[in-house]
Amino acid sequence: MVKLIASADINGAPVAFFEPPHHEPDFLWVDGLQLARAFLPRAVADVLFEAVMRNPQRSGARRVRAGGRMVVLISHPITQGLCSAIDLSNGDGEDGPAFNTYCRAAARLHQKHWPLGLSGLLAAAKNAGGPALRARTDGEDA
Repeated sequence: MVKLIASADINGAPVAFFEPPHHEPDFLWVDGLQLARAFLPRAVADVLFEAVMRNPQRSGARRVRAGGRMVVLISHPITQGLCSAIDLSNGDGEDGPAFNTYCRAAARLHQKHWPLGLSGLLAAAKNAGGPALRARTDGEDA
């Protein structure tokens, strides 16, 4: 079980942020389904995450129990990619409104609830996604 750190209002919807599901330097992980629902119609977000969870190794997603419910956690770099994809599909640039809204909310939560300091930020940036994403770049099959 992972620990809920805080929730943020993103685009009018609550989105939960959690401690990373590992013990390495990293940014907060996000309830990916809640984030997708903040920007996409519910049915579209649900289909998207159903597909993600068919092969979670590809995305580094983790299904975990948190607060008595199952949550699909995604790491910061995957979350940024999701937001960029949403922006591109809406005709915006990859650093469009969804990307910027998420990044601002994540930065505020980090500052208030998960301060890392300069060395921690550098370590988290180098290790973002931790073992879940590192395995994807260490030669495992895609």
